[in-house]
Amino acid sequence: MLIVMHRDSYVRPHRHLAKVETLGIVEGACDAVLFDETGRVTDFLAMTPVADGGSFFYRMPSGLFHTLIFRSEWLVYLETTIGPFDRSKTEAASWAPPETDADAGRAYLASLALPVR
Repeated sequence: MLIVMHRDSYVRPHRHLAKVETLGIVEGACDAVLFDETGRVTDFLAMTPVADGGSFFYRMPSGLFHTLIFRSEWLVYLETTIGPFDRSKTEAASWAPPETDADAGRAYLASLALPVR
C-alpha cells in the first residue's frame, strides 16, 4: 500500500500477530516506535527518504507493538505485508488511546520519552 499521512494523524500502537510488515519512506519524516507488552518504549528509528541520508526502510517483526510519530507535514510511505488483511490478526495496545480519540492519541505520543540519538 502507498500511504499518505498528515502530521496530525494518529495511529494507535498495535501489533500484528502472525505477519511481518515493511516500511519504506518515500517522502517526509517519522519515528517508528517499538514498545514492550506494558507500553514502555523499547526502541525507535528516525526514518527519512534515502535521498535525505536517513534510515528509509524497516522490517517490522511480527508480535511487536509499534506506531509511527509523524515529524513532517506529510509522510508518504510504502507498507508491504502478506495479505489479505484480517483485523482479527492485529491487536491494538490497551494502554494507548483509541484512534477515535485522536487528540488524546497525539497527546500520548507527545508524552513519550524517546531516547536522544
